[in-house]
Amino acid sequence: MKTLKGNKSISNLFDNGKKTVIKTPFRILIVSTEGKAGFLIGATKKKFKRAVDRNRIKRLIRVGLTGINTDKSIGIIFIDDKMPDKRLIAQIRNYFK
Repeated sequence: MKTLKGNKSISNLFDNGKKTVIKTPFRILIVSTEGKAGFLIGATKKKFKRAVDRNRIKRLIRVGLTGINTDKSIGIIFIDDKMPDKRLIAQIRNYFK
């Protein structure tokens, strides 16, 4: 699955997201798309000041998404205060099975 790019597709995800699921520590947005499926990963700058930490969180979530094929656009935002570990990343994989 590719990353979601472009203002139109990202704003479509946040504006028209039919399904918003808050599964602590993640906020998951899902919207059906026509042919342009992808994923968006985010970590809040307010809670993680250092870019190194935000990039590590995004990298761990991206590892959790490997092998997931879907025809929908998915947005995953990490909303917890603590750095995730591998058990939390396994939650993502279990959610999309």
